[in-house]
Amino acid sequence: MATQLRPGFKAEAENIAQLVRAELALDVLDALDCFALAAAWGIPVVSLRELRESGAKDGSVRHLLSEEAGFSATTVVLGTKRLIVYNPRQPPGRNASSLAHELSHLILEHEAAPAIGVGGCRHWDGAQEAEADWLGATMLVLRAGDRIEVVKVTQEIPAGGAVTDSNVTSVMVAKDSGIHYVEWSQLASLKKLKAVNTIPAGAVAVGEMFGDQSGVGEGKALVGLSLKAGQYPSGIEAGDVVAAYRVLNDTGSNSNSSSSSSSSSAGSNSLIVERATVASVPKEGGDDLVSSTNKAITVTVDSDKAAALAQAASNGQVALVLVSSK
Repeated sequence: MATQLRPGFKAEAENIAQLVRAELALDVLDALDCFALAAAWGIPVVSLRELRESGAKDGSVRHLLSEEAGFSATTVVLGTKRLIVYNPRQPPGRNASSLAHELSHLILEHEAAPAIGVGGCRHWDGAQEAEADWLGATMLVLRAGDRIEVVKVTQEIPAGGAVTDSNVTSVMVAKDSGIHYVEWSQLASLKKLKAVNTIPAGAVAVGEMFGDQSGVGEGKALVGLSLKAGQYPSGIEAGDVVAAYRVLNDTGSNSNSSSSSSSSSAGSNSLIVERATVASVPKEGGDDLVSSTNKAITVTVDSDKAAALAQAASNGQVALVLVSSK
């Protein structure tokens, strides 16, 4: 099971990567030369072959160079001195990733430990390795534009439910003033609120999805929809009035009998909500790094229609039709 990064680390890694690249006078699209970075910091980087020339045992070097060993790179620590050793037989891309990983351990001031622990097993600190993996990759591939760390729902949250540590994670998205993202730093406050309606797994949390049960008019409910292109009208905006239809996929699972199949087909493409008001829509043209095809649209509906709409939305069976523009 992958080790989860500590809260706020992804944003911290972005900041560190920007500082590192600025120190080398690199633009956001310039390649990071890890050898140059290590040299700038006075950290020697040597290959296994160079280590052998300096007196390392030939048998040990040959073992680490073999495919069976799977060796990429390691950092040797002696007091305040550091030395990075890498495998020259690995492809350039693999070496760049391995060196960025080792340099990340040093940047983050991770505590060094013997390579082999008690009982002859490899010493492994999952939290430190996960952080070094993330920071190393971030330094190598820094995306252009301001990004923020926000809350993403990993398990469906029912209406009235709350956010917990087990049903959300963090993800980096492009900053967009037109979308009220819930930033990861606001997680503690978010846990005190309730989901206005069912929030499907995979949705990025926005402020309109939560409330203290006093923000929605009497008899009304907010429903969050994650829709693909073709499931909503082009140019849809907050304030538009739409109708919501249940649209079943003809290629879905077949029933065991033709009569059952005909019955299912007859119930498809039915009207769920005749009039719903669009409460929020992501800014058109925003660079959503979480999904390039889904759009998070929140609509206000009558409370007695909310459950059916939320259920259909969670199954990806909702299509919106424009009734009137704002």
